[in-house]
Amino acid sequence: MTPCFRFSVPGPRKAFPPRWLLIFGGVLAVVAVASACCAGASPDRAFAADTHAYFAKLQKLGFAGVVVVDRARSPIVAEGFGLADRERNVRWSPSTISDIGSITKQFTGAAILLLQEQGKLAVTDSLPQYFEGVPQDKRSITLHQLLTHTSGISDLDNAGDYDAIERDEFMRRILAQPLSSPPGTQYEYSNAGYSILGAIIEKVTGASYETFVRERLFLPQGMKETGYVLPKWDFKRVAKGYAHDGPWGTILEKPFAADGPYWVLRANGGIHSTPPDMIRWGYALLDGKVLSAASMKSYWTPHVSETGDSWYGYGWSIQKLSDGSPLITHNGGNGIYFADMAIIPGQHIVAFLQTNVADTFPLAEGLLQSIEARLIEGTPYPSVPEMIDVPESRLSKLAGTYRFDADNSVDVASRDHGLQLTPHGGKAFALVVSTRKVDPARCDDLSARIKTIASAFTNGDYAPLAEAYEHRVTPEVIQKAWTERVHEWESAHGKLTGFDVIGTAMLRERDMTLVRFNFERGNEWRAYVWDKDAEHRLLGSSARGLAPDVHCVPVPGGGFASWDPLSGDSRPFAFETAVKPALLHVSAGDQVFDARRTE
Repeated sequence: MTPCFRFSVPGPRKAFPPRWLLIFGGVLAVVAVASACCAGASPDRAFAADTHAYFAKLQKLGFAGVVVVDRARSPIVAEGFGLADRERNVRWSPSTISDIGSITKQFTGAAILLLQEQGKLAVTDSLPQYFEGVPQDKRSITLHQLLTHTSGISDLDNAGDYDAIERDEFMRRILAQPLSSPPGTQYEYSNAGYSILGAIIEKVTGASYETFVRERLFLPQGMKETGYVLPKWDFKRVAKGYAHDGPWGTILEKPFAADGPYWVLRANGGIHSTPPDMIRWGYALLDGKVLSAASMKSYWTPHVSETGDSWYGYGWSIQKLSDGSPLITHNGGNGIYFADMAIIPGQHIVAFLQTNVADTFPLAEGLLQSIEARLIEGTPYPSVPEMIDVPESRLSKLAGTYRFDADNSVDVASRDHGLQLTPHGGKAFALVVSTRKVDPARCDDLSARIKTIASAFTNGDYAPLAEAYEHRVTPEVIQKAWTERVHEWESAHGKLTGFDVIGTAMLRERDMTLVRFNFERGNEWRAYVWDKDAEHRLLGSSARGLAPDVHCVPVPGGGFASWDPLSGDSRPFAFETAVKPALLHVSAGDQVFDARRTE
């Protein structure tokens, strides 16, 4: 599980951290608009219409999923987009069943508070009250610290979500690992901490985790289709996940124990649900049907800071809207599936989304601010290309190699109802991939710096990378992260043989340098992310932050526009075929560069 577009300094794998608000989509399937009796019906209708129009454009660009936005128990939007199962041509709808990822954590938090109300535990309890042989460095860890990701417990080393690790083995291994920080001193998102809470729930209740949350949380609220293995689902309604290389399948097809997932995933992620069930859950919380008023206060209290404008409660992220009122959110996913939930108590709004294409359309994790801004502030949706259909014959006529100069060119090919532009040479990469005004000298400088840094850390010297990070991470942490990454890569591709710096692009919010690491049987890509407002401040790296080519779609007027499914960046491209040889006009900010086709 990994976090919207974020840049990661080397460190432990994290689940999706809680983020803003709501929506995701693709091909239109179902629309429901609030009735006239709903308070603020006219603004809500305008929001629904704008949302539909926005995603009518996005659907052609590859989205698939569902979104529900509900005010005072009246749906403003309840809309499915794209295919939940491509092989069977099953479309997404509000009745589709899909993984909700780390949204699972709010159920674990509620279960702990419910047991506290019953006098069976307290959030001030420490680990030795539930487990034997707790090492000295972990004996002071409390349930409160587990709930707020301040226990210092990191996720289990060398273990995946579907590894067959039972509860006792999980606890033995997790307690044997060193802490990342002393208990109670630092926020660090931890899936394992919530699995420990799940183990405590099982010990206290004598039931499986799912049995307890289903009987005490789900069924009383009418949530019959939420769970791990107990709901009687029609599996034709379960969304199938998709990755860049094709079908990924469903989580329910992965190795599970008889009573649910194994313990790397249990109680912290992996529960499946539907939008109607999650909307029921949101209103049950707002109406005080799940927890007492005192427990709800603890549940949504901003206990610890995540960032400057976000705090963590008990399985929820708490933020503030521009008027100071609270926004209660959490999201989650595994890189294939992504889900998000938001509650605005002051406006009695509950919103929920799911998608099965987070790998191919990672922008799903970053659309949340735009939807929240449109719903609450009335801010227009961002501009996206309006893709149109054009004959394949027109696209194929534009194919070829276009040269900027002797050392820099771009190959143009017809692909996926549009054009793929593949630059060759550092200057060509900067001109084709950048979305703001290009500074060639800065691009060359950043590319050269990454070449020096990568030469060092691939040969065991991690100090230059730590210096580029302004020592926000130590060489030791970088070494550990790099060693683990290379081990994973070499397991798939054979020995690392070298690397190539492809170039640097200047994007709307950041500068990025793309590196290809070469192996005996294939390659891996990393994008190194620079602060665009600082000379040499490296922010982190991303496995999917930049591609070696650009996809362009045809738009009205005869031109083309690029589309980046990670950032949402777009820019115009135009071809002039009346001249011979034909010209490709590349725009970057207010600059225009011409490349001439080779005959």
